[in-house]
Amino acid sequence: MFTPKTLVSLKTVQRKKLLTLSRENAFWDAYRRIELGLSFSEEEFEKREDVIKTVESGIEGCINVLEISLEELVKKANISSGTGFEEKLWALAKAGLLPPLLLNDTLDVYRYVKNAQKSQKRALMYYTALVRIMEVIEACWKYVEKEIARFSQLN
Repeated sequence: MFTPKTLVSLKTVQRKKLLTLSRENAFWDAYRRIELGLSFSEEEFEKREDVIKTVESGIEGCINVLEISLEELVKKANISSGTGFEEKLWALAKAGLLPPLLLNDTLDVYRYVKNAQKSQKRALMYYTALVRIMEVIEACWKYVEKEIARFSQLN
């Protein structure tokens, strides 16, 4: 289970890794770690702590890449935003750069993941929501990347 201290440490390590990899490569590398969980039955998944940790690191990796993309879009769009993940999402939505449904789904998945990290039933929580977690994070990341590209063409 992640503690706030290990989350900060993990985030720092993953952000440094992003300096050498493109965001896209980093995103798909993390995404593949989440996909690993889909190759197991629920019973097998719950018994394999190594797989659970790999899936957790994949989820965190995808969220970190998404957050870096959010930061870039906030800067390119010249929007004022707080420093947190949720604050960036809200700032972009308020500026009309993130559709309400995508905002809602992304916040829902983000909060679900944070709750799962603290739960004694985290394996079950992850397993039952893996596809939704993957779909929502991927959809938000792709949308934000398209907006970044659009703003890059404008400048």
